[in-house]
Amino acid sequence: MLPDTGINPRTMAAARWCGRLLIGIGLLHLAYGLVTYWSDATAIAGGGFGGASGDVEHERFFWFMLGGPAMLLAGAWARHEFLRAGRLPRILAWYIALLAATVVFLPDSGFWLFWPVAAMAFVASPGSRT
Repeated sequence: MLPDTGINPRTMAAARWCGRLLIGIGLLHLAYGLVTYWSDATAIAGGGFGGASGDVEHERFFWFMLGGPAMLLAGAWARHEFLRAGRLPRILAWYIALLAATVVFLPDSGFWLFWPVAAMAFVASPGSRT
């Protein structure tokens, strides 16, 4: 049950969808990584402890796959804040905007997916100082 906060319905809708979208992007990221880098995943698993070290492709897979759980955690945080307060903390909006800005370094990446989520997060955190 949502708290009765008296917050603008537009703000609450943005807060509701922000967490869902981050979780969805995180799941897509993990699925894409496993499909794209399946041979690297199996090689790392077969290599045991330290199996990702020393091979550029294995290391790329390893770091790529760490992004998915980070997005899931950010989405869970957004969901928690939405259910707790009906809005998001402003710092989360800035974190998502910073992720979106990294598209400058990798324009053919999926970082562009974060721009609409960042805009939504700013709407979902009106005047928030946390």
